[in-house]
Amino acid sequence: GAVTATTLSTFSAGIVVNDSTGGVAKIETGGSISVADDATVALSTSNCNSSFINVYETASGNGGVFWITYSGAAVLVASSGPVAATDSDTNMCVYKSAGSHTATFKNRLGATKTFKIAQIGGTLL
Repeated sequence: GAVTATTLSTFSAGIVVNDSTGGVAKIETGGSISVADDATVALSTSNCNSSFINVYETASGNGGVFWITYSGAAVLVASSGPVAATDSDTNMCVYKSAGSHTATFKNRLGATKTFKIAQIGGTLL
């Protein structure tokens, strides 16, 4: 159904849209994912236009914001803690190759961790 200015709705994909009474609209992940050390999560597959990827590690409170496009590598926009836009040990990583539709998240923090990951963009199939 439609989201009104005064309701909280959770969509089937786990996205929460909340227009709070304080006038601040929020779009947030409805869940989290447990990722083993050195395991990966595919963030986009067949079509990757310009998008932002937000990654948050729930135990430490560290995270980062990345920007990706088809034609370039991942760019780390802002971060706190061990975060990298390359596949780099001891970091939470988001990376991709130029000319590729596939972006990847990789946990290189040394142990299984729980993350909240949100991606927003033009086309994400």
